[in-house]
Amino acid sequence: MKRKAVIIISLCCIIAAIVLAVLISRSRSRLSVFGNSTYEAPNVDFTVQLKPDVPGLVCVITNNNDDNIYYDSPYYLEKERCGKWYDVTDIYCELTVDPAVKIPIFLHGGKGAFNILLKDSKPLPKGNYRVARRTSIGPIFAYFQVE
Repeated sequence: MKRKAVIIISLCCIIAAIVLAVLISRSRSRLSVFGNSTYEAPNVDFTVQLKPDVPGLVCVITNNNDDNIYYDSPYYLEKERCGKWYDVTDIYCELTVDPAVKIPIFLHGGKGAFNILLKDSKPLPKGNYRVARRTSIGPIFAYFQVE
C-alpha cells in the first residue's frame, strides 16, 4: 500500500511539474508593445516568408516614399491569441543584435532585407504571427501563418 502511495504521489509531482512548465512558458510572452494597432507607416511594404530551406524568417522592407526612412533594433515576433498580439521574440528567436544597441539602417526608395533566426529547439507552433518593427515614420507589420 505504501508503494502505491509513493507511485501516485510521484506521478502527481511529475504532472504538476509539466503543468507548471507550460504555464511558465506561456507567461514569458508579453502583450505586444504595439497593442492591436492597425496604423502602419505609409508607403512601406513589409513582407515575411517562412522558407523550408532557410533556418528562419526572411523579411523584406520596401520603402516607396521619396524620403529616407530608418529602422533599428529590435524587431518583434508576435503571435495572435484570442484576438490579441503577444511578443514571443525571446521564446522562438535568436537575437543576433543586442536589442539595447540601436543601429539605424537607412533606406531610401528601395529594399532592405534581414533574417530572423529561429531557435532549433522551438519550432513555431500553428497560428497567426507577425513581425513588427519601428521605423522613423511609424510601425510596420508583416503577417504570416504557420499551419
